Formats: sequence, structure tokens, C-alpha cells
Amino acid sequence: YSKFGTGNRKTLEDEPKRMNFNVREKLIEYFEKYYSSDRMTLCITGKESLDKLQKMAENFFEKIKIRGEKLEFPSYSEAYPKNELRTSYEIVPVNDIRRINLSFPFYFKSFEDRTNFLLTHPDLYIGNLLGHEGKNSLLSYFKAKGRASSLSVNIGTITDDFGTFDCSIGLTTEGLEQRYKVVEGVFSYLQMVSEKGIPDYVFEEIKILNKAGWDFMESGSPGEISSGLANNMQNYPPKKVISGPNLLENVDKDSTFRFLSNLTPENVLISVHSKDFMNNRDLLEEKWYGTKYSVVPIANDLLESWGGPGKLEELSLPLPNPYVPKDLSLKNSIIDGSERKIITPPPKVAFENEKFSINFRADDIFGQPKAYLFFDFLSPEAYESPRAIASLRLFQMSFNEAIKDSAYYASLAGLNYSLDFNTKGARISFAGWSDRMGLFVEEVLSNLALHRPKSGPEFESWRDLAMRELKAAENQQPYVHSLSMASLCLEDPKFTAEQVLGQVENVNASEAYEKAQRLLRKSYVVGLMQGNFLEADVPKYVSSIEKTIHFDVLEPQNRPIKKVVKLPVTPISLGHIYRKEEKNLETDNSAVTILFQLNPRGRKDEVVLELLCSALTDPFYDSLRTQQQLGYIVFCGVRNTLNFKSAVFIVQSSVRNPSYLQGKVMEFLKEFRGKFSNVDWKSYAEGMAEKRREKDRRLGQEVLRNLEEIAIGQYDFMRREEEAKIFDKIGKKDVIEFFDKYIAEGGEERRCFITQAWCKRHVDEVEGIEG
Repeated sequence: YSKFGTGNRKTLEDEPKRMNFNVREKLIEYFEKYYSSDRMTLCITGKESLDKLQKMAENFFEKIKIRGEKLEFPSYSEAYPKNELRTSYEIVPVNDIRRINLSFPFYFKSFEDRTNFLLTHPDLYIGNLLGHEGKNSLLSYFKAKGRASSLSVNIGTITDDFGTFDCSIGLTTEGLEQRYKVVEGVFSYLQMVSEKGIPDYVFEEIKILNKAGWDFMESGSPGEISSGLANNMQNYPPKKVISGPNLLENVDKDSTFRFLSNLTPENVLISVHSKDFMNNRDLLEEKWYGTKYSVVPIANDLLESWGGPGKLEELSLPLPNPYVPKDLSLKNSIIDGSERKIITPPPKVAFENEKFSINFRADDIFGQPKAYLFFDFLSPEAYESPRAIASLRLFQMSFNEAIKDSAYYASLAGLNYSLDFNTKGARISFAGWSDRMGLFVEEVLSNLALHRPKSGPEFESWRDLAMRELKAAENQQPYVHSLSMASLCLEDPKFTAEQVLGQVENVNASEAYEKAQRLLRKSYVVGLMQGNFLEADVPKYVSSIEKTIHFDVLEPQNRPIKKVVKLPVTPISLGHIYRKEEKNLETDNSAVTILFQLNPRGRKDEVVLELLCSALTDPFYDSLRTQQQLGYIVFCGVRNTLNFKSAVFIVQSSVRNPSYLQGKVMEFLKEFRGKFSNVDWKSYAEGMAEKRREKDRRLGQEVLRNLEEIAIGQYDFMRREEEAKIFDKIGKKDVIEFFDKYIAEGGEERRCFITQAWCKRHVDEVEGIEG
């Protein structure tokens, strides 16, 4: 089995010519055989009546013919030959990762067999146990042995006649050396499950949570709904098209144990990823992407040991989950759609003193028994220096590990938290079912207040992971680097991944603890509580913070402020240009980012900027990507830097250097200025205004919109409505005045800044590259 999802000139022209293979004829042959109406599914969503929607379907699609032969169940015998299943593939990745994947193929006997699998999900229960991350789990065992840092289980591939059940494990250096011991551990756990059976409460908990998810499923966009249902129609009978992938109606324990019996050493494909394999002898090279790999047969005695692994005393089945919700009732009345106000009421400050400012809004629209809480501990300690960033990153990783057992049980029950350190301090976030939220918040805060990282192998594993994450920044695409270069120059303060990397190597556990304590012990907390709450709940959560994290007042003058560099006016020049050579010598791409900073800023100018970029997007892509074929990544839009807006133009190319790309962007802008009369600015503005007036479809959307206003310190919760009114009034004259003032050469407020990321192949074409 193989699936090739991309193509290039070599695969679509050169190789076919060499093989005397006519691609066009094969494409037509494929079309005539498979592009048949009886194999297609169609879903149309809209506000129109069912009769009108049906008429639309008939008008657009009735001419599609029935072609080819009747669809029969595939007769493939094996996706992977047995010799491949007794083999380990050692692969050299691009990024510095260490990972082992175990892939178990399973087969369907008929379409009915496949449908039954999709409806009963036997993999779900096995995956819940094998992928568990709590106490005495397989992952906790690997971590205690210093062999792994992560483990995930999922269905990988699924086709008409077979699928794969995949277990992926992130390895430490020790785990890479002992990778076959890791595999043995997986089979030991599977053997334990087979012998002890799956507890009834595991089936019951999954069923309860699945039912809650179904009962309170939030609607998506029309595009998401129609594409999802069209896909479901290919896989489920008509009565299950909506519920099939979302609702577990039947728990089939027999099929679950049959599925478990398929997870054997004789039926696993193993692949291992590490840069260490670059030193392997007899490396092979995959012909399309140049990936280097080795094929290593697995000895029979090793397979036999995996088939009868010894019992591991450290492993046991998970305990019942204390966070599974029992009460999903709503605390607030839901306003009927006909009575709902056009403008959604904003949050209000429900608690405020010298330590706290907590915004609150009860859900009266969506009817979801869910809660969202965000607490920002503002402190200058967080972004004081690269060393501060490194210290807090290591503290974060250590804390997440320390609370992993409780957090994992909570996540299974639909409760999630995150601890993130940013330029302004620390953010502690919670989301999920409201019923057990109070219990979970207190658990996290109590552990956070008491957590103290310890020196040793575990702390060194987090240091290793942090260093690899930071080093991976070098292998990001050049256009990402060009954007990062712009941030480095325009934000004050701003530190690079390289600067932080230089400090991660030296920070010890004690320093990480002390830095986190200084941040938390003197802060100002700004928060948002929204969802299935009463206003009376707010002081209770404030009390939880105060009794767990005992912190002092941070005076207003000491609260962190991050600044944006005001670019100089550059009416007739290119402005400042920052050039840098790519450290990834393997890339053939270079990139340019051109920004026009909007300064001074005003609400109307920000709206006109968005309108202009919206109108520029398609012509810009069509000119530089489609017609000139300068590169695959061509983008135009609005960039928001600490609430200061800029027009941004990005091009990444393997055929031209950044200076050439920069010239073509400027040339496009000059030409497009002469075509303003051809643009229907009114239609663009009407579309933008309509989009602003769209109601939030999900509670989470409303929450994140409110949170953004609080985070940037604007508290302009009516922003969408005000911007919609401006879109109603602006037209071509406003856009021309804006363009000539901020973007066109000679503009009185034109502030241009350019960053260029140069690949090695293009460096010789220009002098003065910083490298």
C-alpha cells in the first residue's frame, strides 16, 4: 500500500515520458472510470427551503453521468506484505526528533464490516488505555525509565478495505538506544489488557462523555457542515450520517477484544526517526524527497520475546475518573432567538481591587454547560531577558509533568488547562464542562503554588527537549524567518530563539523555580470568566487564587509595557532593509516581507487598510504566483503588531532572490494603483460589513473575541459593530487617499520596512548579507 499525494514536474512529466506513459490519457481514463454520479455524495446547506436547495442540486449536478462499472468491494489481500511487517525502518528526519511508530494494519471483509467498525469504534477503548498518561500508565513507566517523553495513539490510515492503528512514542536518547525495549513495553501493556480485560467503568465513562459531547455539540460554519456531511455520506448509512461519527450508540465489547487480538508482534510495521541514523551504513534514499533511511530486519528471537513479554509490576489499568461531569444543567436562562439583541452584551468587571480586575459574562445565548477562565498574572519578570524566558520555559515543562496525572484525567473528562509565559507575564487558562471546574482549578493552582523543579535526569530531559524546539526554528520556512526578523526589529523588547537557546543550556532547576516565584509572588491579575457561571461564582474563584498563590500587589507603574518601534517616514525610498542568510543550508527558497506601517493609527484608517488588503489579495496572488510563477507562497494581508496595524506582502521563491521579489512587489503596487477605478470597492466594503455583523456561532468564539480585547488592554467589546458602521460609509475615494498617503511612493506617512531571508544559492547574487 502507498499513497502519493503530491506531484511535481519530475513525477508528472519527466518520469512518465521516460516510461512512455501519457499522463493526460491516464487522467481521462480515470475520469471515465470513476467520475460517476452513483459514487458521489453531495450536501448543500443554506437558508433557502428544501425545495429550492433540491432545485439547485438538480441544476448544477444532474448532468453528471453514471460511468464505469458498479462499485465492488476491493479484493486487495494485504496492505503490507509479511516481510515488511517483520522490519524496522530507520529514517533520518529533517528536524531533530527522536520517535518510534508502531503501525498495526487491520482489514475489512466487506462494506458492512467497515461500517460496523466506524459505528462501534473498538479502537477507541484500546486507545484510551494504551495512550493513557496517568499513574501506572505505559507512558509513566517509560518516563520513569528515562526512555520516552510522549505517547499518542490514533487511527492513522483508513481506506475502503483496511486501516492502521498507530502508536507513536517520542523517545529520549536512552529510549532511542533501548527502542526495542520500548516496543516490548507496548506489548507487555497489551498483554496485561488482554489478561485483565477492560473495566466496565472505562466503557461507561467514554459513553457518558460521548453523549455529553453529542447533546451539546456546537454548530460549525455552513462550509464545515456541508463538507463534513458529504464525507459522512460516503461512510455511514443515511440514518447515521449526522450521528455516526459523533455518537456511540452501541458498545460492542466483543468487537473491541477482537480488535485487541490484532495488535501482535507479527502484525506491526515499525519506523524509527532520528538524525543519529545519518551514520548508518548502507543508507538508502527515497527518490522523491531524498529522505535517507535504512531497512533493518527484526530477528525471530526478538519477535518471540515480544509475543510473550514478562509482566511489568509498574503497569496497571487506570482508576475511575473523578472529573467526569454529573450535572450538566444550565445556571442561566437562555434568551430566545426572537428576543435576542442584535448586539451581544459585553463582559462587565465583576471583581476589582489593587490585585485583581476580573471581567465576567454569563452565557445566555448558546446554552452550553461549559466554562472558560483566563487569569493573566502581569509581571515584568516574564520577559526581562533571554535567560528569564529560558527559566520560565523549563519551569513550565517541569510543572506540566508534575501535574500530568490530574491534568490527564481532567482532559479525558473534557477539562483542560494551560500555563503559558508570555511577554507580559503568565496566563493560566481553563476550559471545559462547568460541573467539576472548581475542583480542577483548585487542584492546578495548589500544585502551581507548591511546585519546585528538581535537578536530575528528568529536568535534563526537559532541557534537551527545549533546546531541540529552539533549534528547530532554524529549519522553519524562509518566509517565517523574514516575519520573525520584522518582529525582532519592530517590537521592544524582542529576543530571538538563538538568544534563548544560549541560556537554556545553563539554567538550573533552582533558578527556574526562583524566577517563577518572583513572577507569581508579585503580580496584578487581569481575568475573564465566561460561560455557565453565576456572577456570585467570581469571588469564589478569586478566593481560590488568593489562598493558593499568596502574592503581593504590583503597582501600576511597574506593570509590563511592550512597545512598537515607530518607523521613520520614507516617502521616496525603500526604507530600512534587513537582510539575513538562512542557516538551513538545505533550503532552496528565499523570502521577502514588505511592511507599510500604519502610524499614526485611527479606527477609520485601520478599516480602510483591511478593505484595501482584502481587495489586493487575489490580484497579488494571481500576478506573482500564477502569472509570474515566482513561488508557491504569495501572501498579502494585515499584520497586527501589539495592536499597531501594517499592510504586509510576503513572497517566498526558489527561482528568484529577495531583491528581485521586492522589486516585483513594488511594481505590482504601482500598477494596481492605476486600476483602482476597476475595483468594486462598495461590494468589498459591504461584504466586510456583513462579516463584522455575523453572530458568533460558538461560545468559544465569543470568549476569544472578548479575551483579545482584554489582553491588548483596549476593552473595546463593541469593536465589530463600530467597524461595520465605518465599512458602510467608506468608498473608492477613501481607499485612494489612504493608499497615496501610506503606501504609494511620495506618501506623506509612508513608513516602509523590508526583511529578506536569503538561501545559500542566492547569497552570491548580492553583497552585504548578514550571516
